[in-house]
Amino acid sequence: MNKWINNNNFAKIIALCISLILWLMVHLDSSESISGINDSVSTRTIDNVRVQIYNLDESKYVVYGLDPERVTLEVRGKRTKLTSLFSEDDYKVKLDLNHVTPGSRTLPLKCELPNGVECVSITPSTAHITIEAKASKEVQASVITTGVPAEGYEIGTPVLKNDGKVKVTLPSSEIEDLGKIQGVVNVTGINSDITGKSVKLIAYDKAGDEMEDAEISPSSIDVDVPVIKLYKSIPIELKSTGSLPAGYALSGVTSSAEQVVVYGSKDALDKISSYPITVDLGNFTGDGDSSEYTVSLTPPEGFEKIEPGSLEITIKATPFEKKNTK
Repeated sequence: MNKWINNNNFAKIIALCISLILWLMVHLDSSESISGINDSVSTRTIDNVRVQIYNLDESKYVVYGLDPERVTLEVRGKRTKLTSLFSEDDYKVKLDLNHVTPGSRTLPLKCELPNGVECVSITPSTAHITIEAKASKEVQASVITTGVPAEGYEIGTPVLKNDGKVKVTLPSSEIEDLGKIQGVVNVTGINSDITGKSVKLIAYDKAGDEMEDAEISPSSIDVDVPVIKLYKSIPIELKSTGSLPAGYALSGVTSSAEQVVVYGSKDALDKISSYPITVDLGNFTGDGDSSEYTVSLTPPEGFEKIEPGSLEITIKATPFEKKNTK
């Protein structure tokens, strides 16, 4: 035993152990002191906390005029709790509207805080708010078009699903100001029908301003917009050329239709008044009092289409001797 004690290495080991024990004692004591400081109770002031409305029956009531919308909150708790990042999900200032009837009210504000944190004060501690009942009515929606279709086309009257009936809900004080429910379809450059397009509806008051508080059900509506080719019905103008066989006198020339329909731009349609057809009398064969032949029709210059595409021409003639006996 005396041999170990007198050994220099053994003495070093003993000294090291004693030093380690002393270091641990000092460290643990310091940690406990710091922990005690961190867990001490403290206060914190949080500015600009939003007032949140609870227990409002939004199907029946609307609120406006909330004052103030944000408040200052003073809270107390352990320092470790209060140094965490502020969140409106954890630190709430609530305005409870449960069982509150329509009208203007000044109501107390309440806190909802994390565990271990208590509310010292809310500044201001009350909020003023106005509650109003909602009113609904069924109205006829409309859809207008904007823009210009492709050349040679025009827009027909939009057709709305379910006859365009919608339900509009507004604060009761505004329901009589409702002017119209309207949607807009852009038809710029189109040349074919629009079918089943969903159009957002907007409420406007009688002055034409948008009513942002309006609830529209449904909020959009399906619309069909017919796109029509511009056309015009014009009379046929028959002109004759050539000559009948010898011994015949012309009695008359007729066509199977008196009018044709031409399709084109508005400017072109405004300028045309008739469609000329030149009848060649040489097509009369002399077999009987009349001869028929088919003539193909082509659209006039600047027009897209003509209907019908062809028609029958009838040439009537009478022999001289038969005509003289009459």
